[in-house]
Amino acid sequence: MTKELGYVQEILTQAPETNPAALAGKLRWIIGNLKEYTTDFAMVRNKGRYYGRVLVDDYPGFIEPWLEHRKNGLVIMPSNEYNQEFSHPQVIRYDGRNKEEVRAGLVGALH
Repeated sequence: MTKELGYVQEILTQAPETNPAALAGKLRWIIGNLKEYTTDFAMVRNKGRYYGRVLVDDYPGFIEPWLEHRKNGLVIMPSNEYNQEFSHPQVIRYDGRNKEEVRAGLVGALH
């Protein structure tokens, strides 16, 4: 959806502190699975320092710092067992059945 709507896509992925080999595994997965969908990627420790209008993330620990500095930002949160209790007015939980809600949020965030 983001590509179709004209968003610049960049992957931010958590860089593990204690397992350097995991970085190589993540990079291989990104190249093998997402190369056609994204323009760039960054392996980071703090996603909150990166500017963007929309963040897609399933982990509240990454979402909250990002939202602190983006009063007009939008988060699309893929629904998982470990984030069921998380709620925020700038977050749209995506569960596979609400694509139109997600699309409407993304269109709104463009303006």
